[in-house]
Amino acid sequence: MNDKCSICLDAYKNPRRTQCGHIFCYACIWEWKNEENYYGVKKETCPLCRNKIGLLTRVNMKIKKNKKINKKITKKKEPIKRVYRTRYKIAEEKIQSILSEFSEEMRGEFESVENLWDMSNRVSIEGAQYLRHNKSMRQTFNRKMKEFGRYDSKFLTLIKK
Repeated sequence: MNDKCSICLDAYKNPRRTQCGHIFCYACIWEWKNEENYYGVKKETCPLCRNKIGLLTRVNMKIKKNKKINKKITKKKEPIKRVYRTRYKIAEEKIQSILSEFSEEMRGEFESVENLWDMSNRVSIEGAQYLRHNKSMRQTFNRKMKEFGRYDSKFLTLIKK
């Protein structure tokens, strides 16, 4: 590979790699990608191989002592989905721990509405992420809050939408 951009034929300035592996200056590839054709449609293909450009990744171009170029893709950030799954899992575990604490306290006997309210309120707050994204759990939670609402109307304030 050479050390010049195929579009401007100059040394790379802020180099970017396309999904097909070709490297261009950021300004050159951005201008190419946003240029409209006769029909007003923007180009989505690589200027060299006509494959889809896709995501542009930054490239570090380090010059070694022997004047060779070391092309290295910088480390990408972790996908958002993994972070989301982690928060979701933590919220699920919180709900399970709250319910197990509550069942140990009760030992099968219903003592007061206040204990039930405390448990329901903790599940609503600490498990909000889980309830927001798990439809069946949210429906179950809402159904129970409606049942408990027969005893005390404050339970109806916890219903999730």
